[in-house]
Amino acid sequence: VKSKHQCMALESFDLDADGVPELISGWSNGSVNVRNESTGEVIYKDSFNSAIAGIVKSDYRCDGNENIIVCGSDGEVRGYLPSAVTESQGGGATSASAAVDNGKDSRLIEKLNQKKKVLMMELSNLEVQNIDLERA
Repeated sequence: VKSKHQCMALESFDLDADGVPELISGWSNGSVNVRNESTGEVIYKDSFNSAIAGIVKSDYRCDGNENIIVCGSDGEVRGYLPSAVTESQGGGATSASAAVDNGKDSRLIEKLNQKKKVLMMELSNLEVQNIDLERA
């Protein structure tokens, strides 16, 4: 792939649920591309407002199924479900935006991350208090 932008993250995942993993790339300009493994054809595109910081597989919905999570360098997080990729009637690469849960689930992940940060700080404070009590 020729590009003036730098590839920041790569992951393979069967996003279109055809049994064959696709190559997912995140770029310095915020682009996310999903390519067919055998042809290299772009079958899905998305874009962020900042460079892509990482792409990971995780069961973030806690339903027993791995999903793709893409993180932007500005903290934006989006989750993608398998079968989130469809072909348009014209046969070109498009997305099924209804299947891409970049709204509600992203806000939930952000809230959970904020809560985790608060809980980690509380835990750290309790550990310091425990050390002080043990010394006394």
